[in-house]
Amino acid sequence: MSATLRVEDFTENKHLFKNPPPVIKIDSRQYPVTIHFSKYTNPNYMQEAFKKVCKIHSISPSGGILVFVTGRAEVLSLCRMLKAKFPITHQIDQENRSNKMKKSKVNETTTVNNEQIIEKSMDDDKNSENINSKLRINLD
Repeated sequence: MSATLRVEDFTENKHLFKNPPPVIKIDSRQYPVTIHFSKYTNPNYMQEAFKKVCKIHSISPSGGILVFVTGRAEVLSLCRMLKAKFPITHQIDQENRSNKMKKSKVNETTTVNNEQIIEKSMDDDKNSENINSKLRINLD
């Protein structure tokens, strides 16, 4: 599964552009991704997403966790639940957090908090886990 757009669909579309616009290509890294689906839909999907993030965080190797939820209220709610479960992530003041991130090692998990992002820090050669989510936060 990918969110990558096919550039040709836009640049070669005569309805959008009389002459194809220039395209800038920037190389990037791709990481292996493992996708997990639930066998059934739990009516309390927020609690289920929270439990799944905690489980992945506790049993998986270092890597990212991407969780899609339906809106800002759910993002903030899930962040609150994760902050309560992993309080160390929010006891570090902004300056210490910045210093910690600068000093972190490749295999070390670093904490970063953003209301839109919940992600366990990425290790270049480790797998990432996906859950249906729009959040990313680095969890310790």
